[in-house]
Formats: sequence, C-alpha cells, structure tokens
Amino acid sequence: MSKSRRYLRTTLGATTAALVLIVSQAPALAGSSALSPDKIHKSVHADLAGDGKAAFWVRLNNSADLSSAKRAVTKTDKARLVYEAKTTHAESSQAELRKLLTAAGAEFTPYWVVNAVQVKGGDRALADTIAKLPQVLGIDPVETVEFPADAAPPAAKPKPEAEAEYKAETKREGKPASKAKAASVLSWNLESINAPRVWNELGTRGENIVVGNIDSGAKFDHPALESQYRGRKANGTVDHNYSWFDPDRLCPTEAPCDDRSYGTGNLGVMVGGEALGFRVGVAPGAKWIAAKACDEVSRCGDSALLASAQWMLAPTDLGGHNPRPDLAPDIVSNSWQTQSWAPWWYQPLVEAWTTAGIFAVFPSGDLWDGGCGTTSGPGAEAANYSVGIYEQDGTISRLSQRGPGANGEIKPNLTAPGVSITTAAPDDTVLLTNGSAIASSHVAGTVALIWSRAPGLIGDIPATRALLDGTAIDVDDTRCGGTAADNNIAGEGRLDAYAAVRDAPVVPAGTLSGTVTGPTPPTDPTGRIGGVTVKVAGPVTRTTTTAGDGTWSLSRLPAGQYQVGVRHYGFRDSAVTATVVADQTATAHVVLTPSRTSIVSGTITVGGQPRAGAVVSVLGTSVFARTNANGRYQLQVAHGAHTLRTVSSSRCENTVYRPINVSGRLTDNAELPSRVDAFGYMCTPGPNNYLQGLEKVTPDSNFGVNITLPFPFTLYGQSHTTARVSSFGYINFASNYTIGLNTKLPSYQNPNGSLFAYWRYLSLDNRSGIYTGTYGTAPDRKYVVEWRSVHFLRDKTKRLSVSAVIGEDGTVGYHYRGIDHPDEAGASTTVGLENHNGTAGFEYSFNSPDALRNGQSLTFKLREPAG
Repeated sequence: MSKSRRYLRTTLGATTAALVLIVSQAPALAGSSALSPDKIHKSVHADLAGDGKAAFWVRLNNSADLSSAKRAVTKTDKARLVYEAKTTHAESSQAELRKLLTAAGAEFTPYWVVNAVQVKGGDRALADTIAKLPQVLGIDPVETVEFPADAAPPAAKPKPEAEAEYKAETKREGKPASKAKAASVLSWNLESINAPRVWNELGTRGENIVVGNIDSGAKFDHPALESQYRGRKANGTVDHNYSWFDPDRLCPTEAPCDDRSYGTGNLGVMVGGEALGFRVGVAPGAKWIAAKACDEVSRCGDSALLASAQWMLAPTDLGGHNPRPDLAPDIVSNSWQTQSWAPWWYQPLVEAWTTAGIFAVFPSGDLWDGGCGTTSGPGAEAANYSVGIYEQDGTISRLSQRGPGANGEIKPNLTAPGVSITTAAPDDTVLLTNGSAIASSHVAGTVALIWSRAPGLIGDIPATRALLDGTAIDVDDTRCGGTAADNNIAGEGRLDAYAAVRDAPVVPAGTLSGTVTGPTPPTDPTGRIGGVTVKVAGPVTRTTTTAGDGTWSLSRLPAGQYQVGVRHYGFRDSAVTATVVADQTATAHVVLTPSRTSIVSGTITVGGQPRAGAVVSVLGTSVFARTNANGRYQLQVAHGAHTLRTVSSSRCENTVYRPINVSGRLTDNAELPSRVDAFGYMCTPGPNNYLQGLEKVTPDSNFGVNITLPFPFTLYGQSHTTARVSSFGYINFASNYTIGLNTKLPSYQNPNGSLFAYWRYLSLDNRSGIYTGTYGTAPDRKYVVEWRSVHFLRDKTKRLSVSAVIGEDGTVGYHYRGIDHPDEAGASTTVGLENHNGTAGFEYSFNSPDALRNGQSLTFKLREPAG
C-alpha cells in the first residue's frame, strides 16, 4: 500500500534550532554561542567554489518596530501599520546593500517581510564584500521545499463504501467522483464538526470574511468555488488583481490555475459551496484568494513561499505593484509543511501575520503510523496553530503526526476531520482526499464562521485560539504525554465549530492593558520587560505576551472583574486585579521582583561512565549547559520547583526528566538509560573506524544490486545469506523493494527487514559507487557495503560516504564521512534498522538535521541478558 503523506521536504540545509516568537529576557547562559565570524554559509561557499557563481540569500536585521501595530484595535489598522513598519525598516537597512548590488550589476530581489535580499548569479568577490557590511547577519543558500513525487492525495469515489475502497487502494492517483444521485449530499466531516448547525441555528456561513491559501493554486471557476472567489464581481466578470498571485508565472495565463489539486481541494473544504450535488465547504459564505507557491511537481522555492506570504500581508495587482494591506485576508491556510523545524525566515513571517491580525493555520503533518514526537515544522512551533486528523468514527487517525512539538509544546493544537473528505478537484469534479492539510482547512473555515458572527474578534488571534481550544471535544489519550484534556495526540480535542461560534462573544466589551516592569532594567532604562507571559482570567481567560517595551493589551474582553497573573522565569509570580467596563480601557500594571538563584550542578553518566556533550536544561526556560569531558554541568537556577531535562549527545540514550526544588546549592546527578527497541536492539556511539568496500558493484535498472554474504547473518531472529543493496542507502533482507522516500521506524510499509544506514533519495554518477568487501577471518568476519561519494537528488554539491558493516557476530555498524552540512547530517533521512514485518525497529533518527556528524560511528547489537 502506498504511503499517504502530505508534506514538504527541504532539499538544502535549514536552521535546526526551533524558532519561537517569545524571547526570554533571562540572563546570558553558559552554552550560548555568538554568530560565526564567517557569515557565508558552507553551502554558498561550495556553490561559489564550483563554477564561481551562486544564488544566495542576504539576511539582515529583522528588528522592525511593530509596537504600533500591536496596539492598534482594528485589523485594517494592524495590517497597514505592519506593512509600513516592515517596508520602512527594509528600505532603510537594505539601502547600502541595494546600492552595492546595483553598482555590481547583480540581479537581486528585495523582500520586506523578512528583511532579506535574494541575489542571483553572485560571485565570490561580491559575496565577500556583502559579508563585510555590518547590517548583514548572514549569507544563506537558496532552498527548495517540495512534496515527494508520490505524495498526491489519495482519492476515491465519494459514496458509502468509499472508506472501504480507500483502505484497499494501492494507487495514488485521484479518481473523479461519480455524480451524486440526490442533491446536496452532506459529507460526514461537515456533520461531525456541526457546521450545518452553525448555518441553520446561528445564521452565519462566513459572510464578510476572506480566506487566503498558499498552495499549488486554484481552479477559480470550479462550480464549488467560483462564486466565493473575491476576484469575481457582482456582474459575473472576473478581475484577478489583488485576489491571485503567481510569483513564478507558472500558470499559462494570468488566471488562477492548479496543476497539482492540493490548493483546489483545500479551498473546497474551507469555503466551497455545492458541486455535482455535494456540499463541501465549512464556510460557504466566505470569500477566498490564493497564491501559487508550488509548481506542477510540487517543488516550492523559498522565494516563492516568501513572496506569497508577503503578498498575503499586502496583496498587489497582477504586475506585483500597488500593494494594498487593507485587502489582506483575515485567515491564511498553509497546507505545506517542512519535516524539520522552520527555516530562518519563518519566525519574522509568522510574527508579521499575527501582528497584522491574520489567523494562520498549519497542518501537524501526515505519516503512516505516526508515533510520538513526529509532528514537524512549522506547525510544531508554539506560536503556530496546527491541526491533526481524526476519522469518521472519531478516533485519531494513524496518519496524524503526534507531539510534543518544539520545546515540549503540546501539539497538535486540536484535531479535525482528515480522512475520506469530499472536496473540489481541478477537473470540476469532486474527490475524496486525506491529510492534516485537509484537517487544517476545517479550522480555517471555522475561524471564518466565528469572525463572521462575532466581528469584534476579527484580528484577535489569542482570543480566537482560546475559543477553538476551549470548545474542542476532549480526547483522553495521554500515550504521547499531556493530560486527558490536552495531549500530544489530539491536542485540545476534536473541533466543534458550532460550540466555537456559539461561544464567540457578541456582547459589548472593553480593553485591558498594562506594563510589566522590574527593579533592574534588563532591556530598557525604565525597567520594562518584554517576553513576559500575562494571563487574564475572569468572564473569559486570555493569555498574551508583553512587547519589547513591556506593554501588553487585550481588546474585546467581556465586561467584568479579572485577575491579571504574570509569570516570567527569574522573577516571582505576581498578580493584580482589574475591572473591565464596556467600551472603555482599563489598566493593570505589574512590577516583578527578581527571584533568588542558586547553583545546580551534577554529573551525567551512561553505563556508569561520564557522558560529555549532554545538554542539561531547565524545562520551559532558556537556561541550559553542556557537560564537559568529565560529564559535569553547572547551572544558575531561580529558586522554586523546576524540571531538569537531560538530553544525551547521542540518540542511543533516552532523555531524562527530573523534578528539582531549588532553595540553595543543589547537586543533581543523572544516569541516561540506553534506548532499546521491542526486540532488544540497542546502539552505542563511538569513534570512526571507517571500513571501505573493496570491489565496485553496479546497480540494476531498479536502483539496487543483489549480494551474497560470506556468512549467515541474523537480523531480528531471522538468518540470511543474501540481500539487496539499494542505491538509496539501505540493505534489504526481506524483499526487492527499492524506495527512495524514507519513513519512520518501525512501519509496516515496505521496505521491511532492512539496515537503514542512510535512507534518502541518493544518486550515483561517475564519481560515485557502491562497493562491497569482506574483512577478517571466521568467526569474526565483517562484510562491508559502502555508498561512496554519493550525492543528493538534483544537488551534486551534497556528497558523502556511508559504510554499513555487517558482523558475523550479529552486530551492525554505520560509519559516516564527508558530512559538513545540516542537510547531510540527517535531514530527510532515516537511520536505524527494522524487522521483517515492521512490528519492531530501532529508529536512530528520522528527518533530523542534527543527528549525524562527520566521522561518526554507530554500532547496533542485541542487549545482553541480565545477569
């Protein structure tokens, strides 16, 4: 059966650190590092060393002052002020760079939403000159984000037996739906979230709300979408200015197109009306606009995504001119995602959207049998609202990726229908489709319903998130952590559109604002503190964060008395009370008192031996330290109850969480337990003793070569003397499957019974090869399979060598050479081993850009019996 996935993969390195919008004002910490003196990324260095020319990003300071926009009341004012602040800052900070590039005759494109400039065809001298500019933070590679080639959404005929057809299906091609025999058939998903009750009882269908979609485009004249398109005028004519954006001019005309079906399908669920007798949309009264950021094979360049996101903040005419922030959509649905954490440009982008009052929705990600910790960026980030999948019977789908997300955040935020969903298809029919992008489209449509009925909430992102969360139907499933009410499988629970719209405040309301200060000024002469969490509890409960100047404000609060609680690491909790009066602004100022701190230290060991490089952190803060060569660490920790998290420098050990209560100097030691899979395999890291293959073998037309081992080798209790070596970095003992698209482990999907030394799309050329060879004498022989100087698909600058060593004693070793880039270090790659039916396996890493390093060695073996 094919893998049902809907995600994007970064083909060049992306930033590996999780990006958050709230920056702690805690003191500088041990273990933090400054920007590298060399601002030019290694990939750009490599590109420039090739033919002397390269395309690259020049990244500048993103410190545009958005404080005025954050204080604005209306969404229109918010969007205008964000646009003005961002463009003014970019014009000023990019002036010298633009002048330099113009004088050099370089082709370049400036962006204001993230304050960056893309340069095309720059040479080494130009890059070196740019890097010397003090306002330049870095020079980064141009990246491509893409769907795998076989990731088209599965589809079938929408009829009662469609679910059974889908489960039995093995192909990925979408099938057009047969025409319904009865008019206005309502798909199960709309009934499940109670959308018809909103339409019929609460009298709203999303009128006066605009939803934007960044995806593969749209079939603008589809029967289910044509009347909802903002570009269609009352007289039936169309004007695509300000309603459609095609940054790379991929469509044959200026009209919207969709050559991949995703965009049309997601828009259908958000705002679609009726087609072929099927009612498909959550908010059929809302309008839509769209940007096409992905091409016909679903490659999505970072420049296209950035341009599309920037356009959403200030739509332009078809020529890209005359921006209109007043025409920004109310909601933006992002159906693409990355398998790693968000790239460098995502933090300022999402902050700009949110500050402009735009509600952004993201998928949590799709995997067959997605396990704990599989949710991916950008939905994994705390600041981003992500959606998982539930099925028709209310169970959380096996497709739905689980949390926790970045920094231990509960993810997804909630779940929505995402399996066998009837929606619009680009050929004017309807089809069934699956995925968390479809699930997140239900949430985008629900926000349209909420804001249509309660316009006072428009642009109030925290209040809307709280409303969605508070009305979701709890799903008690804590297998991946969390509570019965909020966990890493279902988030806050299953979406209930009716409850969310019903509970939206339509009563007169007021505003509550204030400042948070401290006795010693960490960032401001007045002592104001940014990044502080403020929780307001009363008739409703809202949470916000102070701006950099310590100010905060919550509008549209129902009248009544509120308790304002303030919590910030390094300070004592504080609270005041305030009364909100309709149509007035109340204030609540809080002065924080610093907490006392003491030293917490200890030793981290593995198997009784000190472990260097382990990261010990205080959960929920930015306080951390790395252990030294003796396994020792030391932290300065505020008094009170905390949890220490210890992460090994190797993925061969489990992370350990230990509660501590600090009231003075404290010693806390931890032993990190080895990870062991269901069968008993474990791994150990070690220094590299790289063994090369001795004889080159030639893969056949199916990207593999059959081999005969010089001795029997036992894997998960089954003995083998033959295997198939895949060009894609693994050795298969169970079948002849050769698949480049990697998955998590274990998984019942093929290939099973394999050693995954470095499973991803790899290519061979005249510099590459697969080599095999035997070392030693019985009974201690070792058989080597080496992928030498292999390169990434469509990127010959990314080369590395991987050696898999099969021991006669049943051990397995993986060794790595030539890793000098995050993408080579495990992004879009699976490393581990698996049994013959996918019921047990050891996953060392999956799509983790920090999992491997140059010269690394891993040894897998069965755990020795106790005693």
